[in-house]
Amino acid sequence: MKLKKILCIILMLVGCLQSHSQIIYGANNYTEYHKGTLPIIISVPHGGSLTPSTIPDRTCNNPTLVTDGYTISLARQIDSSLFNLTGKHPHIIYCNLKRTKIDCNREIIEGACGNAEATQAWNEFHNFIDTAEAIAQNQFPGKAFYIDLHGHGHTIQQLELGYLYSSTQLGYSDSVLSTSYYTNLSSIKNLVAANANGYTNAQMLRGNFAFGTLLANAGFPSVPSLQTPSPGTNPYFDGGFNTANYTCHATGNPVNGVQIECNSNVRSSYVNRKVFADSLASVLFRYFLIHENLNLSGCVIPTPIISANGPTTFCPGNSVTLTSSNSNSYLWNTGATTQSILVLTAGTYSITVSNAPACYASSAPVNTTVSICATPTNISSTVISGTSATINWTGNSCAYQYRIQYRKQGTTTWIETIITAPSVFKTLTGLTANSTYEYQIRTDCNSAGTSFSSYSAVQTFITICICAKPSNIATGNISQTSVTVTWTGNSCAYQYRLQYRKQGTSAWTTKTILAPTVSKTLTGLTANSVYEYRMRTDCNSSGSINSGFTTATTFTTLLRLEDTENIFESSMTVTPNPCNTCEIIGSENSSDLIITDILGRKLNATFTKSSSGFYINVPESNRGILLIRNIMTGEVVKFVKE
Repeated sequence: MKLKKILCIILMLVGCLQSHSQIIYGANNYTEYHKGTLPIIISVPHGGSLTPSTIPDRTCNNPTLVTDGYTISLARQIDSSLFNLTGKHPHIIYCNLKRTKIDCNREIIEGACGNAEATQAWNEFHNFIDTAEAIAQNQFPGKAFYIDLHGHGHTIQQLELGYLYSSTQLGYSDSVLSTSYYTNLSSIKNLVAANANGYTNAQMLRGNFAFGTLLANAGFPSVPSLQTPSPGTNPYFDGGFNTANYTCHATGNPVNGVQIECNSNVRSSYVNRKVFADSLASVLFRYFLIHENLNLSGCVIPTPIISANGPTTFCPGNSVTLTSSNSNSYLWNTGATTQSILVLTAGTYSITVSNAPACYASSAPVNTTVSICATPTNISSTVISGTSATINWTGNSCAYQYRIQYRKQGTTTWIETIITAPSVFKTLTGLTANSTYEYQIRTDCNSAGTSFSSYSAVQTFITICICAKPSNIATGNISQTSVTVTWTGNSCAYQYRLQYRKQGTSAWTTKTILAPTVSKTLTGLTANSVYEYRMRTDCNSSGSINSGFTTATTFTTLLRLEDTENIFESSMTVTPNPCNTCEIIGSENSSDLIITDILGRKLNATFTKSSSGFYINVPESNRGILLIRNIMTGEVVKFVKE
């Protein structure tokens, strides 16, 4: 390491920032260092052709001996292309020894195989890298970038970029590669932590502005990149000794870097090397500008300013247009090359503009946010009746409409209703009394319902019990002294009250029937008598909550045979008797008259006004002995219907 210190002192004495013409050679010209003024350090460990007899061919540790053909020529062309673009040179370190004599991309024991001359050359090569990184880091703190340049012979003609990730690891998802564990394995982890746009590790490896993506966009397929995120099962070099030791992968080293394995097509001819070198120089220029906010050419143009035509926080389905200030060319971090872009999603957006071939400037980033299509909050149910309930909630500023689902608890099918924003309540109707309903709400943030929140948690309400009057009230099993009353009950009933009285009397007799019983037999009645009766529902034990009574209606108990002897003392007469068309004389109001059979069972008869009284219309099925009763006077007339 003494040689390293001596070299650095020498370089500092002669001026570390002098012109690119300064070249420092190691012993026997086995290595050489071209000192530059850019924050770019390039090493070429496998391109040499010298085969001195004083260094035996390597045999230790089953060595790889293949030369990376034309990599020194390629590096010289890259130097020329960068100078043409920026007016400055990168730092370049060459190993001129053939790989059969030394491997400067292995640790020293394997790389020099114990030979003294090879060991010295190995040390010089690596000390030159240390010196170049120290100078670049001193001039461009935190921005130095190291490239270990190689050539591969794989069949697939693509650049293989080694960030020290295996093929398997590059097959992981972006979210996994962007975790702190995998980020810390990278040879550009410091750039991930400090890049100007806040890109994640996965974005720096294979996002829109990853090194490989920029190269692929320039016409040189690369892996990893947006176009080829991982090598899959194809052969791939992931980075070697130099990349691991001269980048931030090594503890305490601030320099970012990558191993570039160049396919034969970019190395095999001068024309191909020139085209690739020019493209690589342009990509490096843009890479530094985008991620380090560093213009390698030193030219100054106005920083572009991004303006928005509306709020940069917007609802799902909406958008904002971002527009750059005027320039000659535009490149957004989305890859767009127009002055304006339409933004539909949340993200960080920036633009690089140019008004000359090597004069670029980048904007400050603009962040857009898409508001969350949030689930309604503060959901409650109010104004609950027996058949309706009002649902209330706190809405969302992005809501187009709200969707309520409700159903009676225990059923499986939801009933859906939609409420257009900004309304934040809905009255549900047609419900069943005294029932539990469950419901939930979501927000729809567009008319199609394709942008929506999750449903709220299921909530419940119970409809009020309606204290309804009994219905379908009927009498049956009528005898001389009893009758059975039946009715349709109510689910809210605690009990039913049945009141009855003989027509013409004022006092009601009350019977109480506990729910759910819906029938009652009244006994102790008087034969051949008309009774009035009515009912109500009590919805508590005291009866303070009740339905009110139904309208009173009547039934007539049956006639006892022994009572028929006295039924002919009446001012009413039927003529003729027997009769087919029967007329009753002696009654002023037909509404006071009822027709029964001999047992007192009421018949469905009607009366039509005649000149002397009323014609009696009795169904043909009721032929025989019938009775006409005046319910107001008690008079009874017997006649025979033919």
